[in-house]
Amino acid sequence: LTSIIKNIGFVARNVPNALKKAEQFLVKTIENGKNVGSNFLVSHASYDLGLAYKAKRKWKEAREYLSLSKETFKLMGADVNLKKVQDQLRTLR
Repeated sequence: LTSIIKNIGFVARNVPNALKKAEQFLVKTIENGKNVGSNFLVSHASYDLGLAYKAKRKWKEAREYLSLSKETFKLMGADVNLKKVQDQLRTLR
């Protein structure tokens, strides 16, 4: 599973129904992270989901989840991850 998440863009572009399955998994992970107060889960799952949407050119959804990731990384003080997500947001249409 970890290797799939790391390559979410490739998977979303090349495996039928992969985006839908990834979306279901990551949305549930985000919800669970919020329920237990885990900014780590919320930030990383929303970043991965944003990248998956970006790979499928779903710009609005990509921006929504990357923005959530940005805010959560900012709360955590995770500067390296914050820079990554800011770079991704800058590349959106």
